[in-house]
Amino acid sequence: MNTDIKVPVQRYFIVDGVAYAVDAKSKYVFQCKRGLWFTKNQHPEIVKHCGKPDWTAVKSPVQIKDSQRVLISKPTEDWAATITRTSDSMPPNLHVVACVHNKPPNK
Repeated sequence: MNTDIKVPVQRYFIVDGVAYAVDAKSKYVFQCKRGLWFTKNQHPEIVKHCGKPDWTAVKSPVQIKDSQRVLISKPTEDWAATITRTSDSMPPNLHVVACVHNKPPNK
């Protein structure tokens, strides 16, 4: 067994100049129409929900660890373009906010 392989303990992304740390399985981060941020381990898909496009239901909200609130920012007009890959490198010179991992609902 090779013990030299390092697996990232956390992954990072930046919103409005603030870095957020999420669990290592969170490969993508994206914003919904209401401004809430979510993570997913696979590329998220847009599906029709009640006849309107929206993100797939299987996603995990980004929850701030100390305050137990969900990350929310001003929603963008083009919400579908907010998909971003998380990074395993900690952003330099930025304050990092820890987030907790919430499992998505079973569907």
